[in-house]
Amino acid sequence: MTFNDLKLSAPLLKAVSEAGYETPSPIQASAIPPVLEGRDLMGCAQTGTGKTAAFALPMLDRLSGAAPRKKGAIRALILTPTRELALQIGESFDAYGKYLKKLPEAKLDDLWYDTYVSDCADRRASACSSFRMTNSGFHAEITLKKDDLVFFSVPYDDGFTAYVNGEETDVIRVDEGLMAVLAPAGENTIDFVYQADGYSLASKVSLAALAAFVLYAGYFVWKKKKHC
Repeated sequence: MTFNDLKLSAPLLKAVSEAGYETPSPIQASAIPPVLEGRDLMGCAQTGTGKTAAFALPMLDRLSGAAPRKKGAIRALILTPTRELALQIGESFDAYGKYLKKLPEAKLDDLWYDTYVSDCADRRASACSSFRMTNSGFHAEITLKKDDLVFFSVPYDDGFTAYVNGEETDVIRVDEGLMAVLAPAGENTIDFVYQADGYSLASKVSLAALAAFVLYAGYFVWKKKKHC
């Protein structure tokens, strides 16, 4: 894989090439695509593996591709534990973004907030109408115009069992490890029930132990009555 495969804009690729980067590190290859898509991400990697470029490059790509909702709005916030690290990150942003062009003032004054509100409304229209946590997992309700995948931003885990309209269904692993289920057109109720690994076995062992205890107690009582 090369940085060209990550679909970064040409100005960023030029800056990356000048910086001497040839092959993206594992954290860069894993983090850049989902951030470019606007998805939430939490990453962790050792010092010196290119974490700054992993979030700086896709951030610059997205920020340069659209105007702010309103002039002067804060569009990104980066927190660091030390002032020195903040300065280093700032220098990296300057180096990566030196070939990006600033948006013209006329475009900055456009009413892009209205576009943002409209986009949120479109997303809301295709989202679950109800979502709540339960004692064993979570419950959701959604109305679909056609058979479709219903996506949940919950990490995939083998301990989850899914039910659509009361019937057990397959949990599909999507988007680098999240979960989805296939639901039919119309109104749907979706329930995810979580059972930790080993819980079923532990329950069976506990029931077996209880049965053994009952038998032993019964035998002890019978034996005691026999000697009376």
